[in-house]
Amino acid sequence: MSKIDYIRVYTIDQNTDRQEIALSELGIKKLFIEKVSGKNTERSQFKKYCSLSLL
Repeated sequence: MSKIDYIRVYTIDQNTDRQEIALSELGIKKLFIEKVSGKNTERSQFKKYCSLSLL
């Protein structure tokens, strides 16, 4: 099974590069990344992550 993970930051201005590098170094092959507010409950990447992480 592939290693997958999910990254969410709160604004589109925030950078995920450091998180992506750190997770890559841990062997994570697939990342789902979203830049959305915590108030937003429509998180399409999180839903995809959850559906794959349950397999």
